[in-house]
Amino acid sequence: KGESRKIKYFVPRKIKKEEAIAKTFGWLSSGFKKAKGLKEKAVISESFLVFIPYWRIRADVVGWIFGQEKRTSTSNGRTTTYYVDVEQKIQKSYDRTYSACDVSELGVKKINLTGDTIIPVDFETLQREGMMFNIIASEKEAFDYAKNSFSAEARNSVSLYNVTFEHLDLVREAIDIIYYPLWVVRYNFENRTYQVIIDGEDGSVCYGKAPGNNLYRAVMGILGTGIGMFLITLFGIFVLLDASDNFPFVAY
Repeated sequence: KGESRKIKYFVPRKIKKEEAIAKTFGWLSSGFKKAKGLKEKAVISESFLVFIPYWRIRADVVGWIFGQEKRTSTSNGRTTTYYVDVEQKIQKSYDRTYSACDVSELGVKKINLTGDTIIPVDFETLQREGMMFNIIASEKEAFDYAKNSFSAEARNSVSLYNVTFEHLDLVREAIDIIYYPLWVVRYNFENRTYQVIIDGEDGSVCYGKAPGNNLYRAVMGILGTGIGMFLITLFGIFVLLDASDNFPFVAY
């Protein structure tokens, strides 16, 4: 548990180094927005495994919201608006992850634990396999942010015209630390270094950087400029027309 008394877990690595590199080359060859010949000319400079700590925060939001619901009815071509008193029961479960360290360079702010094997942490095993990041994010700030987010999300799931009473409680609150495996694969292309982050559990590409296709950029820039100029010119013509106030805007 450690000094914070929070139980620490980890997700075992399933993807090997060679598989992570293969996934990287597969990503480099996909799509037309990337530079031409990227897969053939890219050279892997290094690849290593890291275990990133994430706060896993769980809670149930339960409660009631009373208010009025706006409704309409049409009879003989006439529409009438009326309000109905309703009560909405809230009962929602939340299970979210938040990074417990600086992941700006990795670009993986949260992880999906659905179907993953989660076991108590074995620091010796993790340190032998890869690099472990330290926990630097505040537990209290993460917990408070998550609880406020859960309550707001549950509240927003109910759409009422007028709320007269509401009461929400958070129950079964829990917070743990999950160390998650990520492969960092760095490659060189035309004297510049880029990196791709591969999920060490399922092999998906979590985040990646690659040089862009100059032809694609040029075509999109020309098309965007052309469409913008056309719309501006068209709008100017409608404004100059001797028409009703609404016509130019509706036509535009």
